[in-house]
Amino acid sequence: MQGHIRKRGKGSWEVVIDLGRDPATGERRQVWRSLKGTKREAETLLVQLLHQRDIGIDSPPGRITLGEYLDGWLQHYARANLAPKTFLQYSWAVRSQLTPGLGSINLTKPRPQHIQAWYSRALQRGRVDGRGGLSSKTVLHIHRVLREALQHAVRWQMLSRNPADAVVPPRPVRYEPHALSVEDVRRLLSVAASTTHGPLVHTAVMMDLRRGDVLGLCWQDVDLDAGVIHVRQTAQWLPGQGSNFRSPKRDSAKRLPVPSASSSDPCKRCFLGPPVGRPQSLRAY
Repeated sequence: MQGHIRKRGKGSWEVVIDLGRDPATGERRQVWRSLKGTKREAETLLVQLLHQRDIGIDSPPGRITLGEYLDGWLQHYARANLAPKTFLQYSWAVRSQLTPGLGSINLTKPRPQHIQAWYSRALQRGRVDGRGGLSSKTVLHIHRVLREALQHAVRWQMLSRNPADAVVPPRPVRYEPHALSVEDVRRLLSVAASTTHGPLVHTAVMMDLRRGDVLGLCWQDVDLDAGVIHVRQTAQWLPGQGSNFRSPKRDSAKRLPVPSASSSDPCKRCFLGPPVGRPQSLRAY
């Protein structure tokens, strides 16, 4: 049996296609779709479902919504394959924005124009508290999350194409970072020297390290005799979970030379002194 149409009532039809037997269980697999409309529309749906089956796309059984798919994607793929902080950012995009805005649409129904229109609304009034719209940078992040999630639906043979590919996301305003002058650096190091965070600030400034790289340093990573600091892990703070440690992103950051061997150097000086009584990690500062 390839597929058939069954009339259920006035203007109501049931479309059934056969997917063959499950290779693991031997049970017959079928996809059922209900449709309200004309017989010609039911015949068109039957042809579409058979075409998807013939090209290797298994139509998901039942009526899975985009919101249900995104939630499953978060739990079964994103949680296991993304960094914890990245997973939290993706979860926010899905649960605070995409699911309320597009989640009720059937997974196979979103069109580029639907997504584009929602982006426009999000820019105008997308904030959760109702006080205005989201920034173009935030909407761009949401677009990247949606596009990645739907790309997996294509790979898993749940969609024939990714509708987000045809959407033009907003272009955020380019941010030009302000670089500190030499005098600014001197003032920063001078002020930091009188605080408990002095060693961290000195190390970050003089070694050009990210915050997570500095917070992940331990004393065994610092070799003053060789003039080298090894960045073997990076630290991220997760709300309600504490610190999470991972390998650094940049391979070049794994072994860095100390700028100067002179004890007058502020970066070098912050590490000098007997190791007795030192904490096991610079994070204690």
